Amino acid sequence: PSAVPIVARTLVSQRVTGALMGDAATAAAELERHVATQRAAIIAADQNSNRNRAALQHLERQHDQQQQWLYVGNMFVRVSCAAARGVVEADQQRLHADIERLQAAVRDGQQLAAQMREADD
Repeated sequence: PSAVPIVARTLVSQRVTGALMGDAATAAAELERHVATQRAAIIAADQNSNRNRAALQHLERQHDQQQQWLYVGNMFVRVSCAAARGVVEADQQRLHADIERLQAAVRDGQQLAAQMREADD
């Protein structure tokens, strides 16, 4: 079997690590479940990114208004358009970084699962 990438090893949940002590097929199945969870997280982050994109477009059209309402935590806050745009853009950058990290984790997890299945065959 080929060497497992260090990044992939760090992304494996404790259940997968526990399954690694057993047979490769069980470990591969646990890893595939973990990958499916990461895919769901990618979808959720992408949906938030789409909402942020729509909010940024709205803020661009509202250039004549000096302040906007922004929902932060569990309350609404009235802030300037520039401040609202800054908060949404920062959130958008964080979401893009999260999506890229999750996509890399999915790629690594799929490769590791394939290696485990090949080793089991």
